[in-house]
Amino acid sequence: MQQERIYHWLVDTIVDYAILMLDLQGNILSWNTGAQRLMGYLEKRQWVSTFPFIPPDLVESGFPVYELAKVNEAGRFEHEGLRKHKDGSTWWCHA
Repeated sequence: MQQERIYHWLVDTIVDYAILMLDLQGNILSWNTGAQRLMGYLEKRQWVSTFPFIPPDLVESGFPVYELAKVNEAGRFEHEGLRKHKDGSTWWCHA
């Protein structure tokens, strides 16, 4: 239990990187303070593709579903591209 608390504390104190944990269906299970700070959102959405930091063109193309399929197939997936802050500005992301 102590190790789990230390782990959660460590992840939550990382403020320069957004760390999100998703289940295999794409539901956001947790995210750190860095995710809130970088994206500008405090609330979590149930499914990652409904979250406004994913650009609409990626959502419309079905990319979040493709991403999840690749994760389920290979156990991981990496992608670089633009994401949106709450204020509408964009930032480069390595996910």
